[in-house]
Amino acid sequence: MRQLLHNEIKNQKPNAQLSILANNMHSPFNVGSLFRLADNLGIEKLYFSGNSVYPPNRKIAKTSRATEQYVNFEYVENPVEIIKKLKREDYKIISVEYCDKSKEIEQLSLHKDEKILLILGEENRGVADELLKLSDEVFHINMYGKTTSMNVINACTIVSYEILKQIKP
Repeated sequence: MRQLLHNEIKNQKPNAQLSILANNMHSPFNVGSLFRLADNLGIEKLYFSGNSVYPPNRKIAKTSRATEQYVNFEYVENPVEIIKKLKREDYKIISVEYCDKSKEIEQLSLHKDEKILLILGEENRGVADELLKLSDEVFHINMYGKTTSMNVINACTIVSYEILKQIKP
């Protein structure tokens, strides 16, 4: 029974038009976790750019639990190109970053069936300024502890879930 359920889940199509761009994501463990998240949430496509690591990579494969074998992904050297391409295809561009122009994630308001590209930045420096300028909106997650940052995959999980709640058909 468990194998049957697993096969049904494995063959499902993405449940919404949400893609993710990881720019300069250096950690193969974060990239592996991103593949696993993309598989679990039915993310449409992962894009990697800049100095990001991407498959094939032994550490990514170990962390992703082989999801890199069937999650749709692409490497593009220049992230600006993919952002402009998706804008022409009517994708709304959203970045996750705490900055002057960012809003609280609770203010996120999307329409059903809206197409979204979610931009994630480098683990230590965040989303590059040039990508923030191309973003339609920038959101942050309120922090209540002593630090003002969280792991990029944890932040991606929270924001992706919020997006999917609003855009799923």
